[in-house]
Amino acid sequence: MGVNPRAIAPKVIVRTMTLGAIALEPAKSEFASVPDSWLLAYASVNNLIVVTHEVYAPDITQKVKIPNVCVEFEIEYVDTFAMLRDLQIKFVRSTKGKPK
Repeated sequence: MGVNPRAIAPKVIVRTMTLGAIALEPAKSEFASVPDSWLLAYASVNNLIVVTHEVYAPDITQKVKIPNVCVEFEIEYVDTFAMLRDLQIKFVRSTKGKPK
């Protein structure tokens, strides 16, 4: 029985992220312990697009930001509004139940 590469790849990617030069050690340790790191690993392995409210900030070292990791590891990402536009989501205000 072989090892499933999809099962092990996220662990390798998360470890690699924490070793990279994208943030200071405390920030990297914190990032490795939160679900964001696994989300990004999964997106990378499965070639998915990450949706985030965070903004790319190349000079920040006190916190690991999702867009910074995406840029570092060539993971595609968009903000929420871009996703809504791409999906052609429209919000319609209902007048149902309102007095005329």
